Amino acid sequence: MTGQWWNERAGSFWGKAGRYLRLIGNSGFMFALYILLFAGAVFYPAFLDWLPQSSWIVIGLWLIFSVLTLRSPVRPFVQSGDLVFLLPLEKRMAPFFKKSLRYSAALQGVEVLAVYVVLGPVIQERTAAGGAGYFFMLLLLLVITFVTTFIKWEEWKWHDHTHRYISTAARWGWPALLMLAAWWGNIYLAGVGLVGLAGHWQLVKRRSASMLLRWEVLLEAENHQLAKFYRFVQSFAEVPHVEVKIKRRRWLASLVDKLTHKQENTYLYLYGKAFVRSGEYAGMFIRLLVVCGLVMYAFAPEWMRLGIGGLFLYMTAVQLQALKSHYATIDWPDLYPVPAAWKEGAFITFTRALLAVQGTGIVLLHVWIGQSLLGTAALILCVALLLLYYPRWVTRRKQKEMV
Repeated sequence: MTGQWWNERAGSFWGKAGRYLRLIGNSGFMFALYILLFAGAVFYPAFLDWLPQSSWIVIGLWLIFSVLTLRSPVRPFVQSGDLVFLLPLEKRMAPFFKKSLRYSAALQGVEVLAVYVVLGPVIQERTAAGGAGYFFMLLLLLVITFVTTFIKWEEWKWHDHTHRYISTAARWGWPALLMLAAWWGNIYLAGVGLVGLAGHWQLVKRRSASMLLRWEVLLEAENHQLAKFYRFVQSFAEVPHVEVKIKRRRWLASLVDKLTHKQENTYLYLYGKAFVRSGEYAGMFIRLLVVCGLVMYAFAPEWMRLGIGGLFLYMTAVQLQALKSHYATIDWPDLYPVPAAWKEGAFITFTRALLAVQGTGIVLLHVWIGQSLLGTAALILCVALLLLYYPRWVTRRKQKEMV
């Protein structure tokens, strides 16, 4: 019975997620991403030749897979009403939560597998996991992913914060030691990490065996995972009722406060505050610039760097379109005594200024990395043309959405 409940809830979620994923697949952002992935596949051998023989490669791989395997996100698939109606049935909910754990661990395992396959040539050429050890390392990473997910689930039953913090440190520490030793090929140190992880798992299971679930923690985890998915989708399509975390960020907010307090700047001020304080726009803006710099640095051909700069600028423009609907579900901005046309104009002005900053950053990166003045001039021309055409592009995009 409880297993059937889980199937219904998971099916309902993936029914909604499928519609959103189809919208994402048809977006211009995904087209740019496809081009970037194709270019990366073509120039991957050149990237391997450029990559130096350094111990930092092993450290970097260790950090990447430590984050992927140890963060252990869990989707309990619980709802707010369960805290009232299903709480008395907790002892009969074992099939429900077992499916949630397997689902969460399997989904995270797919992420680990995808990244591992992409970085496979680097792993085989720069680490001790070459040859037959390649598949052993993958198996080890998947086992660590499953074990740490089950340990985290057991930790959620504990009420003592001190014990939970200590257990969390051990849940990160033992696998991290195990993976680092495996990357370096140190069998004895890897054995110590493996024994430590297995012993910690048994201790956690024994301690939580007689404890009940903390349903409020499960609901918080469920809401957190849902919010992460819908915030990602909101970058491509409007998603109603998305809870957004707000951060003050006074040093950035002070730049917006310098705008002249006039009626014409009402929405310009609001968009500026949303960009600075929201947990998605500013981070996305900075991440795309950083990744653009890294990719431009890794690919040597001049024309490739120009294409990458233009692609990332276009991707930023697409992602910033989500800012337009930031106040769509809030009534009070519409009560301001300002014309509705100012809202569209403020959005174009603000996002075009952000694209100008992004474009300037990309040009400066190209100047620092490249050596061709002609290439830099071509990149400046591309940025200027995008900024010039941007208002028309926003208008045409709005017309397509209305059709």
